[in-house]
Amino acid sequence: MKAKHLQAEKRCFWLIVLAVFTLAAIIQWHIFMSRDVGWHLLAAERLLKGGTYSQDFLDVSPPMIFYLLLPPLLIQHLFQGNLILSFRVYLFLISFLSLLTCFAFTHRLFGTKDRLMHGMLLLTLAVVYLLLPVSELGQRDPFVMVLVMPYLLAIGTQAQHKDLTLPPFLMVWVGLLAGLGFSLNLQFFILFIMLEFYLIKRRALVFRVESLMIIAVFIFYLLSIFLFFPDYITQVLPLVISLYTSTFNDSLPTLADSAALFSWLAAFLFFIIDWKKSRYQPLFLVFFLAATVSVILFLFTRKIWYYHQVPTIGFSTLLLALFLAQNQQPRLRHSGKTIILCILLMGLPIFTIAQLSFSNWKKKSNPHNGINQILTYVQERAEGKSVMVFSTTVTPAGLLIPYAKVNLGSRFAGFWMLPGILKRENESLNPMQKQKLNEEKQRLNNMVVEDFSRYKPKLVLVDIASSKEYLSGISFDYIRYFSHDPRFVHLWLAYRYQTTIANFAIYGRG
Repeated sequence: MKAKHLQAEKRCFWLIVLAVFTLAAIIQWHIFMSRDVGWHLLAAERLLKGGTYSQDFLDVSPPMIFYLLLPPLLIQHLFQGNLILSFRVYLFLISFLSLLTCFAFTHRLFGTKDRLMHGMLLLTLAVVYLLLPVSELGQRDPFVMVLVMPYLLAIGTQAQHKDLTLPPFLMVWVGLLAGLGFSLNLQFFILFIMLEFYLIKRRALVFRVESLMIIAVFIFYLLSIFLFFPDYITQVLPLVISLYTSTFNDSLPTLADSAALFSWLAAFLFFIIDWKKSRYQPLFLVFFLAATVSVILFLFTRKIWYYHQVPTIGFSTLLLALFLAQNQQPRLRHSGKTIILCILLMGLPIFTIAQLSFSNWKKKSNPHNGINQILTYVQERAEGKSVMVFSTTVTPAGLLIPYAKVNLGSRFAGFWMLPGILKRENESLNPMQKQKLNEEKQRLNNMVVEDFSRYKPKLVLVDIASSKEYLSGISFDYIRYFSHDPRFVHLWLAYRYQTTIANFAIYGRG
């Protein structure tokens, strides 16, 4: 009788997980994919064809994100299918495999005694994987979370059960996933180092299959950069350090008002309340360390972009979910006020998901808003052709690529070098710094001229907003700026003004 009851519970749980996947699929169908992912898919395609950073995709990200986006491209080419659908199926499959791998550890960790905690954890994982990112599904930081989560649970399980031996093939798979995840955002290697030291102290295990696999993946990844993309080290990275890292920063008050910080504070509060009372202290500690490292990286990089907040919100939500489940046990039950407070705090990520899903749905479903008008106009006149976009953001280029089915006639999705150049021009520089800045400006001009000559874009979209993003307080005209180069002036003679849509002037060739 008990076995039948357990089987019924398990079926019910997996049906709820299936419902989460279904809801996520419905939401994804009705919203735009990430603009950055749209650009990264094109960059990955250029990489697949032998492209390089300096000539084909001058992006700030190291190549791991492009490696990880090769499978949906291969699927799309193999079946001649829709790239957006191929990408989303791929992400859902990776998320499901990660969830199944997590189940291999939670099953050993909780057994049949704490079925509520077991089910709550896996259900929250499904929500965090597929619902929390909303339109940022497939972005670097949410992707990192999906890939490293089995490793975190492996650490928690091994720290909990000191005599437990895990199957080597399972740990190789976990190490492969985590190696890809930590390499995707190298800043998260801080978390890897902290957890390794923790497990060494807890169990005196130094050489383990998964940790060796992570290190091996990282070494092969570094070798691939030096062998195949040395221009990222020699050309792109110096530009990133000089013009990018300190340019797109948000103020500390803005960061303090973020969902990420509120989520971490909530997790911190209940971690203090609940950790020492828990039967699963190692797991609580692992998730708390993950949330803390995530929020420190978020504050240190000073970029409010939502995808940077997702890991902090995700790990914090997992902690709060475990707290709620644990407090259903009579010996640990807190006051009703404490439980209500926890539920209210968990409402923050739920509200975030609902609010972002609704706003993104409105954006895509309204044919009269600016981005939809641009997509329609460009697709009707340039489908299958090249277009160029003068903007400091990846919008609209990152959406034009998959939705208007055009090629981007540039190695930039957004001119990320420009805000840094203009900022540096207003600083007090010594002669050496001025020379370096002039070289960077000349390099940008050269790349724009080369891309115009190479791609001969059918349409050119120019941001003419009076207040441009990341150029606040600066009156800036793209065409006037690049017209200081006579080569650009000559190329621009081939273009005629056509129309203006949503602060973008559109020019056509010929």
